[in-house]
Amino acid sequence: MESEPSWLQVITSPGCEAVSALDRENAHFQVAEAIVEALEQLRCKEDSEEEEDYAFSLSAPQAAMTPTSSPLSPAIIRKCASPRVTSEQSDLGDWVSVVDTEAPSIKPLNDTSISAVLEKFAENQTTEVNNPHFVARQLLNLRNFSPEESAELDWLVTEKRQRSVMPRSMSDVSLPTRLRGTSDWAPPRAQIIYHMHLPSTRKITLARCGYRCAGCGMKIDRNLANCFRYCSYLGKYFCHSCHHEQVAYIPARVLHKWDFRKQRVSNFAGDLLEKMFREPLYCIQDINYNLYKSVTEMKYARALRYQLYFLNEYLRTCRNGSALLDAMPLRPHIVSEPQLFSLEDLCAVKERSLITEMRQLVTSWLQHVDNCGLCKGKGFICELCAKEEVIYPFQLETVYQCQMCWTCYHKTCYTGTCPKCARIRSRQTVNH
Repeated sequence: MESEPSWLQVITSPGCEAVSALDRENAHFQVAEAIVEALEQLRCKEDSEEEEDYAFSLSAPQAAMTPTSSPLSPAIIRKCASPRVTSEQSDLGDWVSVVDTEAPSIKPLNDTSISAVLEKFAENQTTEVNNPHFVARQLLNLRNFSPEESAELDWLVTEKRQRSVMPRSMSDVSLPTRLRGTSDWAPPRAQIIYHMHLPSTRKITLARCGYRCAGCGMKIDRNLANCFRYCSYLGKYFCHSCHHEQVAYIPARVLHKWDFRKQRVSNFAGDLLEKMFREPLYCIQDINYNLYKSVTEMKYARALRYQLYFLNEYLRTCRNGSALLDAMPLRPHIVSEPQLFSLEDLCAVKERSLITEMRQLVTSWLQHVDNCGLCKGKGFICELCAKEEVIYPFQLETVYQCQMCWTCYHKTCYTGTCPKCARIRSRQTVNH
């Protein structure tokens, strides 16, 4: 059975380009972080050895320190860390001390020192310097770590943790992927939520999420569960960094309860609701048709929008109605999609401002149809009563329009059978 490659092998392997950009960048940052931590531990160890050697030298007898006595050993004389680095002293080799030859666990620096790497960064002005792949490879070249040596260092990201977030093998990442998260957590997705969340306790909801923040995946102790904040849109709990107690309208509460009280939402949900505020995403007929019956404002708005929908069909085919369409102050979906509402439209209906604007627009367009001979010629005559009165489909209170052939009749005359549809079916029967 083939062993799983370590993250060092993944970074240095030629097939690293097959890994997705997000996974590859995260791995490079983790490698750089681990190596910098190793160098800092090395520096601290050498500083502690310097202090011990210096204290030992001070405790030596004064008689032993004669002009002819041998000087201190190279292991004792070391350069201390320089607290300041000026622009002229860009060589940082002063604060990287030479490792004692008695410490076999870590190899001393070779000719490629940190100052050389930094000078290479300064000389190279291309975009490759900002590439995490380039930085990680340079740090790997800075010191040749062996597997035995790296196991003795306290890495910030352990090898076991790397296997849980890194791909299992290079064959698993042959195609680019943008999936994020781990096996027990995934970040929130941009989604349109129409339904009301079922009531649940904080304990049950957090246990279902593994006591993790729904935004960043941070896991906390169960005793600190009360510190999490609830998002009324996503129905999940977030930490204080992902939930700044923003308030917003919840579409589900508006569509099902006609409740316009703003609720607290997470940062992700707040940004998402702000982007969707003006988008016509909600079909009231499919989501909650009873809203037209229970809310008077929605009943009026529905009637006005259907009138605008039929009037728009007349004006679009009239050569004298283009000026009225160009001067329309409302958004296009108001007259073209009578069932679609945005959250902004629902708020305007609640305030009755949208109803007022639509009523004025309907009045203006009705005057054009009454005075335009071309639009009058597109009207209908009720063949059931044979009256000479011209009727139109936008007369919603008195006129019924057949949904098959679009012929109009008086509501009082229509009995449920369309004569025109009957003639069409009879002709199709004769032809067959």
